[in-house]
Amino acid sequence: SHVGAVYATDRDLWQLSSFFADIAAALSVPVEVSTTGTTGAAAVPPPPPPPPASSPIKLVVPAYTIYPNADWSAVIAAGSSPVDIIIAQPPVSGNSDYVTYINNARAAGIKVLAYVVAGNGNIAVSTLAANMDALLAQYSLDGFYIDQTWWPFTASYAEAIYAHVKQRDAQLLVALAPGFDQANGPAFAAAADLLTTFSGTWLDYQTYTAPEWAADLAPSKFYHQVTGVPSEAVEAVLAHVSASHAARIYATDRDFSQLPSFFAGLATALTPGSSAPPPPPPPPSPPPSPPTPPTPPPPASVSVKLGVPAYFFPNAEWTQIAAAGSSGIDFIIVTPPAVAGGDQQIYATYIDNVQNSGIKVYVYLAAGNGNVDLAVLKQNVDTLIELYHPDGFYVDQTWWPF
Repeated sequence: SHVGAVYATDRDLWQLSSFFADIAAALSVPVEVSTTGTTGAAAVPPPPPPPPASSPIKLVVPAYTIYPNADWSAVIAAGSSPVDIIIAQPPVSGNSDYVTYINNARAAGIKVLAYVVAGNGNIAVSTLAANMDALLAQYSLDGFYIDQTWWPFTASYAEAIYAHVKQRDAQLLVALAPGFDQANGPAFAAAADLLTTFSGTWLDYQTYTAPEWAADLAPSKFYHQVTGVPSEAVEAVLAHVSASHAARIYATDRDFSQLPSFFAGLATALTPGSSAPPPPPPPPSPPPSPPTPPTPPPPASVSVKLGVPAYFFPNAEWTQIAAAGSSGIDFIIVTPPAVAGGDQQIYATYIDNVQNSGIKVYVYLAAGNGNVDLAVLKQNVDTLIELYHPDGFYVDQTWWPF
């Protein structure tokens, strides 16, 4: 695939993969690139259908990478029976297409939340609050969906934003994207109207169970995003969301730049009075026989190395990374706080240790998809350089309108 850095894992990005030592050792010498495909792991059988949920299941559609178009029209046409919320990403400067589609969605009874980013707590509360105020001045919104909620994003940060939004209008909603510390879930639940407690693949979702603290809260407070869903598994997804003490869902077989291929059937299944699951699409016609491919060239010998997203707090796994050395690892990506003292000293020590082993350290930086003021971003860069002397930056949140 013409790349020189890779990260492969069987876990989320809050811990190293179970096979980290093996892959680091394997990449300590050049490897041969092969075009031979591999088959995926067998899917886990779907769970048995649970008893009916106490709250009706509704859709929350993440349309923050979809410019207003026919997909928006399809969601609006489905109406508020199956669709509770659309998450949009309108530009702060204003946009007439967004104004029209947002107003049409709200007229159909669908709530619209604006997508904003907290930079994992490294964007000042005052800056994020000003961004929200600017969006409210341009569009008729029902609230905000806050992304970039990984550590060092804290419950106190969430509480400050929640208080600001509710002070503007108590009816506005605040939703948190995945990433927040679910072990401290009750504190975040007190500072949000909607919590994304799962975002991942259908294969992983089949083994997901709700955290114990969620049982004290209404299922409608919890939102799950499930990707990689084949059309024939939609009914099982809806059964599992009920079993997982949640009532807001998005299931798709595509990325978030377009609606799932089965959206119409999914919306119908969630419309009261219609209990039929969405039917699977008809099997495609057999493709024409491909032309005989040319004889492939011999495998190229390239130096593939690891780029490790070490978003977790410095710990024994950081030590393991440093011990693996630079022969198999090119760089790690870290999320240190942009303030001196406290945890900053811990990060500085571990970053020095990793750099001394010859591994480059890139600091994670959120551009807010172009909605973070450039002067603020530059000031953050300068502060992080002064505190940690990194080898560079890993810039996330580069979707439109970036």
